[in-house]
Amino acid sequence: MSDGYRIGRLVFIVLAALLLLAPPSAAASGRCSLAGTWIGDNDAGLAFLITFIPLDPAHDRLASIAGGANDATGFGLFPTAVDYTPFQGEVKRTGRRTFDYTGLAYARDELGWIGTYAVSGSWTLSEDCGTGTVVWHASTFFAGQDPFADTPFFCFPPITGSYHRVSVVPSLCEE
Repeated sequence: MSDGYRIGRLVFIVLAALLLLAPPSAAASGRCSLAGTWIGDNDAGLAFLITFIPLDPAHDRLASIAGGANDATGFGLFPTAVDYTPFQGEVKRTGRRTFDYTGLAYARDELGWIGTYAVSGSWTLSEDCGTGTVVWHASTFFAGQDPFADTPFFCFPPITGSYHRVSVVPSLCEE
């Protein structure tokens, strides 16, 4: 046998062993990840794009950033608001397909920060990990209040949303 053949056979055996030792895929284990971008809306009439970025190899903790084309005034709670920052937050895994979430965004008017939106809730992903149901509670705070310690000046009723994982698709406008 030639040295090239032996090296090729050794590389094949090592790769095969590594594949056998690799953890099962998310679909095979029933364990989903939120990593990636999601699009959806909720029963309050709000629409969001949300991106989750893993903070650990197991995807048990993720950072999130969310934005949408929504009413900056928070249904009139901040009547002078002209926009709000993207929601930024953290997610932690609570089960194979479930996660808890907290995110914050600042409401702003022409002069600056006027209040904070705080959202906490839970995600439950489908068996195929491609769709998610979200139930969250939103609260609002005036500028200067601590959204982790102070009493909010308004709490929204629970809001339920449905989101779908964004996937790469060919352009519908290509010839």
